[in-house]
Amino acid sequence: MSRSKITSNSIDASVGNSIITKSSSDPTITTNGSLGDVFLNTTSGEMFVCTDATTDANVWTNAGEGSGNISPIPPEAEILVQAGGAGGGYDDGGGGGAGGLCYISALTLTSGTSYTITVGGGGAGTTSNSVDGSNGTNSSAFGITAIGGGGGASSASGEPSSGGCGGGARRLNNPNSTGASATQTDSGGATGYGFAGGNADSTNASGGGGGTAEAGNTDGQKEGGDGRNYSSSFGTSVGASGIFGGGGGAGNGGGNGQGGGGGGGNPGAGSNATDNTGGGGGAGNGGGAGEGGAGAGGPSGNSGSNATANTGSGGGAGSDGQIGGAGGSGAVIVKLLTTDYSGTTTGSPTVSTSGSYTILEYTSTGSYTA
Repeated sequence: MSRSKITSNSIDASVGNSIITKSSSDPTITTNGSLGDVFLNTTSGEMFVCTDATTDANVWTNAGEGSGNISPIPPEAEILVQAGGAGGGYDDGGGGGAGGLCYISALTLTSGTSYTITVGGGGAGTTSNSVDGSNGTNSSAFGITAIGGGGGASSASGEPSSGGCGGGARRLNNPNSTGASATQTDSGGATGYGFAGGNADSTNASGGGGGTAEAGNTDGQKEGGDGRNYSSSFGTSVGASGIFGGGGGAGNGGGNGQGGGGGGGNPGAGSNATDNTGGGGGAGNGGGAGEGGAGAGGPSGNSGSNATANTGSGGGAGSDGQIGGAGGSGAVIVKLLTTDYSGTTTGSPTVSTSGSYTILEYTSTGSYTA
């Protein structure tokens, strides 16, 4: 690196005994300047001041209108990775399972590293009584992988599908069948969350899809499991008011279902769940969606509701002879100190601030450079 040193006397007497270094690149922690030295990047126009001259561990503070400091202390980020939710079953089927969710409160990032972010899509609701709803697809970021939700069973498809959260069991001519298991585990230092789909019962009612906070049927037969609430960390503008990963409600059959809290709709008419959240509420005799934007189960003669995009919630199952709703797509949320935010992204994430923090919401594939 070519460096030209100019004494303060030839620039501005107010600089004192400091040195101004001009270079086409930024300083590094091993530039080893003296306290108060100024470093000017002639390519970007950004200026840095040495505020810690510890050998091979310099701290260079950005003194201009640019962003990002040069520091040996790596930035940390709070991260949520939500996979896509699964589609609901056909013909009094089981609710779609939510995508698995992974969360870590403080992940150390490597400055200058570009991290690829992949957001999983929601699975389609099935249009055949012999096929489960489609599984959601995985989301991944920063070495963390969340697993797509498992599809809800249809009247003649046999068992529901396993996934990040399991699909709900079918009821038709198969009482007491079992909901699918959840396959989400801890990943990349983050804690993984996923619960099983609900079973069918002796009254011939199907099972709700599993959520990221509880299993299907936890709050009643046919109800999707609730999603997890991260509004205290990321606010209410992401997911379904900060909730992610609700299970889809089961289709009509057996007793009435009650809609879950949060993003769930109310019994009566089928309600659409919101993308990037959890499931919608129950419709008519359909099962209630889990909290967080999941799809409701269809009332008699109606299709299951779609889950809301970017919530990772499961789609609701269709009632007699009706198709299942689609699962919601996933999301990746990143929160870090604004002083550590590099501003270098792809994929057009939504960027907001909260106090001294910057929050990025990725609803499609992109990247972040620390």
